[in-house]
Amino acid sequence: MKTLGILNLIIILVALRVSARDGLTCCTFLDLQEFVKLLKHADFTDRKRNVKLTRFLAFLISTVVAPAIASAQAPLPAPSFDCAKERGVIEQAICRDPKLAALDKQLQQAFLTTLVAMPAEAASAIRAGERDWLGYRNECERPVNKEGISECLTRRITARIQIFHDAVGKDRESATVQAVTSFIPEHPDTAAKLLRQYPDNPLGQAWLAYLSLHYPASGVNESERRSALQRAEANADHSDQAWAEYTPTDVPRAQAIYYLLRLLLRDNPDPGLVTCAHAFVFRDDWPNASKAFGGLNFSHRDDGAPYCEPMNGLFWLPAWRTMDAAFSTPIDITRGNSGSMSSGVLANMKLDAVRMTITPQSYGTAQNIRKIDQSVRAMKAWNDQKEIHDRGIENIRTLWPRADRDRAIANIPATIRETEAWAMHYYGLPPDEAQRAAKGIVGTYLDSWISWILDPEGE
Repeated sequence: MKTLGILNLIIILVALRVSARDGLTCCTFLDLQEFVKLLKHADFTDRKRNVKLTRFLAFLISTVVAPAIASAQAPLPAPSFDCAKERGVIEQAICRDPKLAALDKQLQQAFLTTLVAMPAEAASAIRAGERDWLGYRNECERPVNKEGISECLTRRITARIQIFHDAVGKDRESATVQAVTSFIPEHPDTAAKLLRQYPDNPLGQAWLAYLSLHYPASGVNESERRSALQRAEANADHSDQAWAEYTPTDVPRAQAIYYLLRLLLRDNPDPGLVTCAHAFVFRDDWPNASKAFGGLNFSHRDDGAPYCEPMNGLFWLPAWRTMDAAFSTPIDITRGNSGSMSSGVLANMKLDAVRMTITPQSYGTAQNIRKIDQSVRAMKAWNDQKEIHDRGIENIRTLWPRADRDRAIANIPATIRETEAWAMHYYGLPPDEAQRAAKGIVGTYLDSWISWILDPEGE
């Protein structure tokens, strides 16, 4: 019986320790004081005298110990990937945190639900969009604004889950139009059939007109095109420069349609399913599409153009993120001290970045490759004080720290290597062509940003 009494006492102490560890409260302070008195005077062989002790023990085990054991034995939430395999910093953080693991699993379920809800032809574009988002997620490895990795991941994963929920809920129409847009070149007839289901969607109607002008196989005839254009035009911003470029009758409609698409893409928020659903217009008709989607107003009206993000995760690669960080100080300062005209220049630069990820081979020219050496010389010769004086910037201790310039120069070889591997993987370029493309892309990037820092308004 003495052994039984000691065992009971051990169980009680363990239970109390579990309760304290988990922040649980099973009784009041007075109950505990009375319980301690009972322990001091308890005769564990006399059950009648210790009915209260026994009852308290039963209560403690049922409300604290048993649930604690059950909780300990319950499997932790598992993310969408296998934590047993070798993983990067972000995946390790998710595996260590049950809340993040549960969020990651919710994200996978939301993604799969959306994939089923959208047209089957858009599946590859939606998957590609998710791969690009993973690059954005992984940027949490080096979060900004003193935000920890866990907080950054929680915020970004939660926002991504909401995008998928909205895509099958309140934003289903706009998400479907975006998904349909992504497969216009491959399935123009199917795209036309689906877009006809949204006669009140201006952007969908503009794409229907585009199909008539560029893809006769879509079956959209001239009468249907005129009707679609009327519905789309009624919802366009007639005060924008893009409208002035769209309306002249001497401009072929196959070219003018890009200006109308630009206006409607600007005024219809991106549902976020596909990275750049209209990327094909830049691939198939760069001269005309680039004119319509670059800097037109050279004011804040150009913010957001070309309403398309670079594809296939190029600029999320580690070396590119290092390069961006090395340029961040002068870019931020210049952005804060430049006028609204710089928005048009930035739109053209972003359009260039999009093209880099659509037709990377087009950048492998000798002229673009030479820009690397030219940019290195410019960074080495950079004179902060001269730039501050010439541009009238005050209270800036340094415009571009020497350490950042040195870091950018030292990072060039790694950026070329990563871009070369990326071009071979995503576009199947032969090694020599991939290397030329990589050098041309890096040279264009360096030259563009240095030129913008020196002259943000393109004067």
